[in-house]
Amino acid sequence: MITTTQSGCTLGFKAKKTGATRYLVTNAHCTTTVGSVDSTQVGQPLLQSNYWVGYEVADPAFVGGGTCPSGFTCRWADAALVQCDTIAACSQYTVARTTSEYTGSDWTQSGSSTLTADPWFVVGELSSASLVLGAAVSKVGVTSGWTGGTIQQTCVDVYWTSTKLLRCQYSTSAVVRSGDSGAPVFQYEASTGKAWLGGVIWGTAATISYFSPLSGVKSDLGSMTVHSTVY
Repeated sequence: MITTTQSGCTLGFKAKKTGATRYLVTNAHCTTTVGSVDSTQVGQPLLQSNYWVGYEVADPAFVGGGTCPSGFTCRWADAALVQCDTIAACSQYTVARTTSEYTGSDWTQSGSSTLTADPWFVVGELSSASLVLGAAVSKVGVTSGWTGGTIQQTCVDVYWTSTKLLRCQYSTSAVVRSGDSGAPVFQYEASTGKAWLGGVIWGTAATISYFSPLSGVKSDLGSMTVHSTVY
């Protein structure tokens, strides 16, 4: 769990750019103002000085032109970049792992939120070739825990507002509830503890959950390393 001045959300994943600085990625709507860098302070789990982990450093504006449809401004992801205060706070490319996954269709149910000793170790990324209709994906969020489902839509434009679009988003049947915003979407290999990162959850409509794919996150926030080849 992470907390900002705006809301309580879920940490998406850890990242590295050039140099030694480390980062976290979560949803832009978890920050004070979407589409504006306002240095939103982030705490884990609480927004108190002894729990601070970093502050927002990238949250690009919606812009028009190019491939964005006429009359709209667009982004590729609901994602913001948080610079970590210390390298130690964001040093490992991991996803929280809990004791059991719920993969059913009853959205009143949840998966486990009880953490195991070992997290999922992120060793790769999911491309569009992996995020096909019917493919199984999972997420771990603060509210509904570890849930899984299948890809329902691929690369669809979704209205953020009447004049703003999120381009090329994906949806799944995995249960998501308020507070899960920013949760990592991934595939895993249970026998090895390895995970492959696919994106970040940002919302729901009826019984589908939307996420921004990792390719869209990088389009908005720039190139970054999100996995290790050793663990």
